[in-house]
Amino acid sequence: MSRFKLYSSWLSITLVSAAAGCGSSEPSELRLAELLVRTDKPSYSLAVDYGARPTLINRSSFPIYAPMNEYVYVEQWSDNGWVNRTPWFAVDGSSLSFPVAPGDSLTGPEMSFGYVNNRAGFYRFVFEVALDPHGRMLVPEEERASETFEVTWE
Repeated sequence: MSRFKLYSSWLSITLVSAAAGCGSSEPSELRLAELLVRTDKPSYSLAVDYGARPTLINRSSFPIYAPMNEYVYVEQWSDNGWVNRTPWFAVDGSSLSFPVAPGDSLTGPEMSFGYVNNRAGFYRFVFEVALDPHGRMLVPEEERASETFEVTWE
């Protein structure tokens, strides 16, 4: 076999392997995370409830990664869409992120309604999770956001 054919065969194998994601620890863009984000209740009363607790469940067959920082936010619905993205805690550690394994869940601490100024309205939680430990490939926001929940005065 000529040197050129050997090189072009090696190059073809390398390109096919790279396109398929073989030999790389980085995720393929073809992987889609399957997540469930929920709250402990569908609605809350400022007269009775102190706060809300969000949970993310990784239903994927691969790990996802949350940053060692603020990884869950609350947002309020307004006429301008989702506004006031607010975290209420942060985590610290020796790496950039921590994994959420397949089948595992990540529950944030209870968010006191004081963080939203005890305002009635419609809210959602958004987790910041990625397909890679460096946070370069965020999971699409619609996959990492909870259903809308209501906070009332009653």
